[in-house]
Amino acid sequence: MAFSCRRATGLLFCLALSGYGAGCGKHQVYKKSGIPDFAIASKQSSCFKVVNGIERINIPAVVLLTTIDRTSICTGTFLGDNVVLTAAHCMDTTATGGMGLDDGTMPVSMVHGGIVGETAPDARPMQDIAILIFPADTSKSWRKISSNAPKAGDTLVVAGYGQTDLIANNDTDGKVRYGFNVVDSVSVDQALLKYQSNSTTDGLGQGQDSISGRGDSGGPIFSGDGQVALTSGGTTEAPIFFEEDFYLFSSQALKVIEEAEAKGAHVNGVNHIRKALGVAEKDGALDSDTVAIDVPSC
Repeated sequence: MAFSCRRATGLLFCLALSGYGAGCGKHQVYKKSGIPDFAIASKQSSCFKVVNGIERINIPAVVLLTTIDRTSICTGTFLGDNVVLTAAHCMDTTATGGMGLDDGTMPVSMVHGGIVGETAPDARPMQDIAILIFPADTSKSWRKISSNAPKAGDTLVVAGYGQTDLIANNDTDGKVRYGFNVVDSVSVDQALLKYQSNSTTDGLGQGQDSISGRGDSGGPIFSGDGQVALTSGGTTEAPIFFEEDFYLFSSQALKVIEEAEAKGAHVNGVNHIRKALGVAEKDGALDSDTVAIDVPSC
């Protein structure tokens, strides 16, 4: 059964639950492999992923996206001074997608994976990518696409501005939260990155599990030194819940990014996608990151 999480819209909640994830310890708990032992850590701490995650005033380059009337929100990431990466299902069918920065700055154009809005869940995650193009120098903070494609077992950092308490079904509070998970699998052909969680949400009220909520859609998934995917939706493969997110090291992502670059988008790290796909790299491609990796272990 597929499920998807729409942008946060007043009383419009998730079509179904999205983004289940495990927690991490008050003091990072590691297996010998160096991967956090989330099963142990989740019992020791309130340090979790996004819903009930680690609260920050802001995470540089990770931004709150809103509609002009501020009735809906999603999350995005600056990958250059004038470009925000987010989820296509957050957007509407207008030329700029209907969402902009929280300060009211709106994009001048949008490029997406082929389908947006209410019909997007039927095509996700393969087409669930949108790039919002802003005027040059809109942001002084940006991340880049990671230097290395992730593999099963790699640690992920997930961030979002979405709802803070799934049990209380509450609204968002304008703060960004982050947490951790581990890559379960990736599929280049399907533009898909998966990570999993427990088979029930019974522990959510006690802080023993967590989930991405409405408003987290489009938020970044970091691994290594940059972004590797964006929050999209998920599926149940009984008895396990899987987050299924849009994977950047794919031909689908490269096509959309190159289309955005042709329209003036300054995207950093695109050559890392080309290298992973065995495509010829381009001279002069941007590859800078103005943000130190400042998300501490929990």
